[in-house]
Amino acid sequence: MDGAAEGAAGAAGGGGGMSHKECVDGINKSLEHPTVKFLREKMEKAGCPVWPRLLTAITCKGQSSAGGYSSGRGCRFSTSGIISI
Repeated sequence: MDGAAEGAAGAAGGGGGMSHKECVDGINKSLEHPTVKFLREKMEKAGCPVWPRLLTAITCKGQSSAGGYSSGRGCRFSTSGIISI
């Protein structure tokens, strides 16, 4: 199921959450917040680069987790469990 179909299913009461696109847009918007920008800049200056795919949106239906962090994969946000960002 693509992001648009997931969003439609959620809006119709078919599972809640948000569409994949809404989640990605929310992550990108959050990265523009002044505090987040400041922290990213300081981390990069300290030698801890924030790689582009550190924060990703995923669909967790039928999985044992609802997102989280794992080494090498970064922070993953479940579109199935997020109502708003």
